[in-house]
Amino acid sequence: MRIKTRLLSWCFLISCGSFSSLVYAQTPTCENVGGASNANRLGLVALTELGTGSYSYQSQSLQGGLYDNGINFPPQSTVDRGLQLATELAEQDRVVLVSLGMSNTGQEYTSFMSAASSSSEVHDRVLLVNGAQGGQTAQNWDTSNAATWDELDQRVAQATGLSNVLAQQEVNVIWIKLSINKISSYDDPLAKFRQSLEDVIRVASSRYPNLKQVFLSSRTHAFTSDVENISLLNPEPFAYTSAFAVKDLIQASINGQFSSEGFPLLVWGPYIWAEGSRNDNTLMNGFTWTINDVEGDCTHPGPTGEEKVGQALLKFFLNDPLAAPWFRADGAAGTPYPENASEPPTIDPDNDAGTNDGSSPQQSGTAANTDSGGCALSNSPTNSASPSLALGIVLLLWFYRRKSRTIAWCTHAPENDQEDIQC
Repeated sequence: MRIKTRLLSWCFLISCGSFSSLVYAQTPTCENVGGASNANRLGLVALTELGTGSYSYQSQSLQGGLYDNGINFPPQSTVDRGLQLATELAEQDRVVLVSLGMSNTGQEYTSFMSAASSSSEVHDRVLLVNGAQGGQTAQNWDTSNAATWDELDQRVAQATGLSNVLAQQEVNVIWIKLSINKISSYDDPLAKFRQSLEDVIRVASSRYPNLKQVFLSSRTHAFTSDVENISLLNPEPFAYTSAFAVKDLIQASINGQFSSEGFPLLVWGPYIWAEGSRNDNTLMNGFTWTINDVEGDCTHPGPTGEEKVGQALLKFFLNDPLAAPWFRADGAAGTPYPENASEPPTIDPDNDAGTNDGSSPQQSGTAANTDSGGCALSNSPTNSASPSLALGIVLLLWFYRRKSRTIAWCTHAPENDQEDIQC
């Protein structure tokens, strides 16, 4: 009976596992999209590498680059204004730099704060305040009466030792990394995010009268792509395309759209989206983002991801010409923009990152396993659940048929034979 009990246990496990697969088949696990073939499958190329190439979104063709004309650096007029503001900030006794965003932002900013506090290169005038709040996406920040702003004021007040009202006078620089949730509920989620992001800046500029600079980043790579699953946190390609909303808002500000409203300077912070382990983000010195950098939800940064973004922020503020004058302890001007800053990047034709033909990403049911991590997406119950479920049922039926015969034989067997039979 021991053998058959084990067989029954295996049958039960197979059947239960199959049933679980059937029930949860619509909940994807982390995709492994780090290799070149998967990059082609998704059709995603980092904006910093896309240059004058384009990405097709709905009926739009979105050009690459962080700024207009496929370039990755701000135009000279913006640089001039940014340098003037940076010089003014460097003359202050204290510069308050806060983060604004959701849980991802908060996790990464915490790592940045830790790295900055242990760095002798950071000026002691800089006061870092983590204003990001878990679960608070752009929709929770885009109105002036949102509770998130009161919480942010309170955190600044605690850090400065001032009242909430006086603390509002202290905010000088903000790093923003936001997104929207429930993207499948919008016909055009990119337009919704773009508008929400503009409204966030509008609230910030009116709430903080001494706000001079806003640095924006888009999301890191997400290892999910089931855009119809409303419970998922910014699956691809939206995590990728959200950068185009950031870009459009920054460009609108550069073009003077918000000049009458007194908006602060809007420029890119570190661009931290990367396709897996390929070094396809040359602007960030080969910044990579693999499945090992995220938590089990395939989106939130894990320990290594937090450290990567934290270090990216530290390097950015230490080296960017528009931040370094007030951030660096030695008052150095940072790393000058390259002489060809006004030119789009040249894409290496031998690099798969440059083969984007502008086509929309192709959502396939199963992602190839080309990187470490071994995770795959299963969107269809027929992918894996049905064969194992059928096998479990067959084994159970076979067992019960054999078991019934064995029990009947054991019941009528001679008493001295029953010990050997293991009934």
